[in-house]
Amino acid sequence: GTMVAKKCLFAGIQFDTKDSYDGDFSKTSMKHYLDTYFAKEMKPLKERDWDKTWGTIHFDKDTDKIILEKAETLLNKGVDIDMAVIQNYNRTPLMCAVTMGKEKFVDFLISKGADVDKADSYGFTPLMVASVKGNKEIAEKLLNAKADVTKRRKGVSALDMAKKYGHEDIVNLLTAKIKKLSILSTLRAGGRR
Repeated sequence: GTMVAKKCLFAGIQFDTKDSYDGDFSKTSMKHYLDTYFAKEMKPLKERDWDKTWGTIHFDKDTDKIILEKAETLLNKGVDIDMAVIQNYNRTPLMCAVTMGKEKFVDFLISKGADVDKADSYGFTPLMVASVKGNKEIAEKLLNAKADVTKRRKGVSALDMAKKYGHEDIVNLLTAKIKKLSILSTLRAGGRR
């Protein structure tokens, strides 16, 4: 169960053994799991402060409208846009949005200044996740927001990941971006702008 739970947690799945969430996080399986397996690694979070975290958004269940409403409320409360949703893996709201394919939320977060290159504890950036998932639209949004196409995780780039998973449309997109950066770099090195 622990291995499955870790994979679920990394994937951004928010879960409970009950059929429906009643609003009391302290009684959920997720809370029990975090207390039992991750308590030492996590910063203490007072229950009364739970409503001031991105963990209140259920990326797998909430509609786009509800996600955007909750996000606006959190930002109005002064919550950091890049605060880890799941502290153990340091996944930002943007990373969760990319993972779950929530394009409207990706647009919202980018428009509010989210860090498009902030990696999780495993070294994955949002662009890498979009490349693995094969979501060209989100990859384009990230590139338009100046995501760093040269970042690597253990020597592997977003382009390498797109190739590995056979996402040719993203391979073409990233290759074009890299060529453009190379041309610009060559022009600057030659003293021209």
